[in-house]
Amino acid sequence: LAATQKLKVLSEVVGDVTGLYLKAANDSSWRVRLAATQKLKDALKPADAKTKGELLATFADLLEDEEAEVKLAATKVTADVFEACTSKDMFDALVLPVVMDGFAQMLDAAKQMAEQGGGGGVGVGVSEAGKVELRQTQAIVAMELAKFDAIPHPTLISVVQHMFEDPSLCIKMLDRFELLAKLKESDPLALSTICMDSLSLGVHDDWRVRCAFTARLSFIFEQIISVESSAAALSGQEGAGGAGGSAETTPKKGTSAGATTPSTPLDKDAVERAWTAFKSVVDGALWDEVAEARVHFQECLPALVIWADKIGGDRYVKQLLGMLLEQYKCDGGVPIPQHPDRKMSYLYKISVLAGLQAILSMSPAPQYFGTASHTSELVDIVLGACKDPTPNVRLVAGKAVGAYAVACCGGFGASPGALQTVEMSLVPTLQTMTSDTDLDVKAVAHVALAQVTEALSSAN
Repeated sequence: LAATQKLKVLSEVVGDVTGLYLKAANDSSWRVRLAATQKLKDALKPADAKTKGELLATFADLLEDEEAEVKLAATKVTADVFEACTSKDMFDALVLPVVMDGFAQMLDAAKQMAEQGGGGGVGVGVSEAGKVELRQTQAIVAMELAKFDAIPHPTLISVVQHMFEDPSLCIKMLDRFELLAKLKESDPLALSTICMDSLSLGVHDDWRVRCAFTARLSFIFEQIISVESSAAALSGQEGAGGAGGSAETTPKKGTSAGATTPSTPLDKDAVERAWTAFKSVVDGALWDEVAEARVHFQECLPALVIWADKIGGDRYVKQLLGMLLEQYKCDGGVPIPQHPDRKMSYLYKISVLAGLQAILSMSPAPQYFGTASHTSELVDIVLGACKDPTPNVRLVAGKAVGAYAVACCGGFGASPGALQTVEMSLVPTLQTMTSDTDLDVKAVAHVALAQVTEALSSAN
């Protein structure tokens, strides 16, 4: 009896709270409606099916509120509301039509702005700036709903393609690109289409977009390879009449045609095609004219090396590292046959050295570095750079030597535990650099040497 009484009281409290939310969401004051909008998802969680329907219908009204701030606030929490309501069918019936109408308006507005030569909200009035913010928020919501596979895929593709055209939107989209992974199960072709379209971002005019793109390279190419491998596997089964299809390449029950399952092997031709395209993107990133873009790419290199090892083993890792070494060894006075417009300078050397530092210090390191000659090839480049005639190159090389030595002493990086290399080669190099003619190089060498000495002491 006591438990029943408690449940009754709790039900009445929940009902009272829900009623309060509904009343606030329909208040004549837009500020009250705004507050209700921001808390509506909390009211959905404990509500029963009937009440959830009322709350979702109210939320749909808030998405079309006459007050811009309320409309924007409602749009921002759309994905949260979807997750809180726990009923896709109810969301699809009551909210999705309004959301889809918002997407359609956003794409129409973007098209009109493109035709008029407008963009991104720069130099527009307060009212127009609010509309731009709403359109940007709607685009981000499309990505967030993609996580739940909650919107039609043709619309999602259109929204993403629109985002490619706006630098600020494009960067936000790429930051959330992994949210599209859900499409791998439900519509791999849509995911592949988006990923293939995104390859053009590698040569985008805005260097910040290029940075955001290179940070997602592994994910993008994984999806392309995965989808193409599944398509090749299914094609092979159809060619064999289906009867002799391998169990390892047959889609699991409940998986759409072409969807990749964990047992689907990678198709060799698909991998090679993707790898060729990948190297083209890497080549462009290595020779990017903007230093910040090159620095960002070097920071991404460890993850890209791991990915290359994952899909192609030592052969792909060697090719990727070979591209760095080839660039470093380019003589500024000798034209590059394939790219006569490119001119090597110490700035590119610095970028490569930063990349080698990241790779030599990475953990865990791929099996490729288990071969001593593979590691020593990279280390020799760094040690040689410590004697480069350009002070800035020596400075970066000194940092790389210090970082690699600390990694060795700490039991990680390309040569974990290689204390003999540290003592016989890296420490003497840093000691020599403490007498460098350039004050900055000397300072870096002193700091690095102190760090290595401490690391050696801890290791011994």
